[in-house]
Amino acid sequence: MMDVFRQIRNKIHGLSMRRKMLYGYSLPIILVVVVLFSISGVVLQGYYREQMEYSVVQAQNQADGSLSNRLQGMRQTANMIAVDEQLHAILSDPDYGEHTELVEIYQEYSALEDCFHQMELSNETCHIGIFLPDGIVYTNHQYYFYKETELFYRPDYPEIRPALEEGRSAYAIFNETRTTNNGMDQPYLTHLRKMTILQQNGEQRDYVIRVGIRISDLESILKNARTTGSSIVYLLDPEGRCMARSDSALRIYSGEGEELPLQELPGTGPQNWSKVSLAMGDYYYVGHRVSEGGWYMVSLIPVEEFSREYWLVGVWVLIAAILIAVTVSLISYWIANYYSGRITAVNRRMKEVQEGEINAFVPPAQQAGDDEMDLLDRNYDVMLETVQRLMKEQYRLGKNITRAEMRALQAQINPHFLYNTLDLINFGALDYGADKVAQIARSLGQFYRLSLNHGKAAISIEDELRHVEAFVAIENAHYEDAITLEIDVPEEIRQLACLNITLQPFVENSIVHGIGEHEEIMSCHIRITAVREGDDVVFTVEDDGPGISPEIARQIEENTSHDRTRGYGISNINFRIRLCYGEAYGVRYLTDRPGTTAQIRIRALTLSELEELLA
Repeated sequence: MMDVFRQIRNKIHGLSMRRKMLYGYSLPIILVVVVLFSISGVVLQGYYREQMEYSVVQAQNQADGSLSNRLQGMRQTANMIAVDEQLHAILSDPDYGEHTELVEIYQEYSALEDCFHQMELSNETCHIGIFLPDGIVYTNHQYYFYKETELFYRPDYPEIRPALEEGRSAYAIFNETRTTNNGMDQPYLTHLRKMTILQQNGEQRDYVIRVGIRISDLESILKNARTTGSSIVYLLDPEGRCMARSDSALRIYSGEGEELPLQELPGTGPQNWSKVSLAMGDYYYVGHRVSEGGWYMVSLIPVEEFSREYWLVGVWVLIAAILIAVTVSLISYWIANYYSGRITAVNRRMKEVQEGEINAFVPPAQQAGDDEMDLLDRNYDVMLETVQRLMKEQYRLGKNITRAEMRALQAQINPHFLYNTLDLINFGALDYGADKVAQIARSLGQFYRLSLNHGKAAISIEDELRHVEAFVAIENAHYEDAITLEIDVPEEIRQLACLNITLQPFVENSIVHGIGEHEEIMSCHIRITAVREGDDVVFTVEDDGPGISPEIARQIEENTSHDRTRGYGISNINFRIRLCYGEAYGVRYLTDRPGTTAQIRIRALTLSELEELLA
């Protein structure tokens, strides 16, 4: 198992960045989508099946109300006819049906027709009538009155007769032509009921009354109860016989080609889903007991159609999952190509730099954004600019060091000769009373002793301040004491160390670019202070001269000034301080004040600590 994992890991490591990004982006999302959509598909299919079953039951319940109203209307109308007093009075006459005179026959017919007409007006949806003996003339009318033999000779009369003899209701389908405009028969579902008349002579006479409703009305109700286009809904009477169906053109046959007896189907109990196999295919069977009179409704839904609708949900879910997976893959491919291409471009430029091409900058058009790759491109350019600047600084520093070494070498050829000569000038001047010349000679000797510092780069702050005082004393001889130097440095700071010639160039700039360049300036006041800030010492050198421009101050702080007449020496000091102490240290100008104010930050080190740092 570990070998398999190792092989997979090695294969992944061997892939290109583009493929790693593509697979890393797309595969987890696609996997999550496939899992979620698979679960969703199963859930949706189950939900759809529940909804379909619920729809079938709801459709049957809605059809139940309409069917019950129709069937109840037939039953109530039949009951109303059976107890009608006027009808009983006519039929109980001993001479009923015995008249031979045409006038008497018409009067009898007219009375019966008026009676049935009044009852039919109370329920216009039903067609009513009565079966009378064949010898009565107006039984040929076929509107309200029908011949008894028409009932007795029906093929289904043996099934109807027991119910009528027992006083129960029976149902049958009769064709009527009187309600159609084209003379075609129209089938009616007819409610049959026996009515017993007690005649005046004490004898009993039985009649069968009929109340019918159009089969087309029932078919409309059953059609509305269908839930799919090919489903069939049947209406069974209490005896289990089919009286109406949702589409009279549809037939369901058994394997032998005969019409399937629906009473043999299951479902005479509560609502249920059962699967039945017929010659035309497999069907889901759902039975429903109608509220009125023991009638029963049967829905047959083709399994194929149900499954097609059922699986259609799954197909749409699968299509959605595929579309999402393809979209994620395309987006991942585009992102992988985009970023790997930019990484490749940076890598190519790095190779060019390795080969000596230090101007391989990123085109500005590729740095227009703010994402991580744009930041990488900009940082790459900054790094390249820094490399170029450092190379230039290295070159310039090398030249400066060479010059300094030459000067130091020249000064050290015989420094004692210089010091002894200055001492002779000093003593000679004192002998002749030239105190000013003697002071200049002493200051110049002290200045060069501290400048050379025996070739060492570290000097105490006390000696650095004496170096500045010697320089100012020499300059005052030139400017006739117009320069005032104020030093406010605590004793504990004077005992620390700094780099040689750190403060003198700032004092020199204050004099040269103030009283030296501007004839209208008659004096120059320079103040040097120092404070301890934690592990640092911060010097402040300020004057009352004309000041320095922010642009020149910025160039000095960034070590980009190349003007030897202004700031070049300060830039070298700034560079030496940062090279010694780090980038957090160096020179900073405060340009929001009058005059020129420079702050020099160094680490608070003793002379031995600084010499060890420089070793």
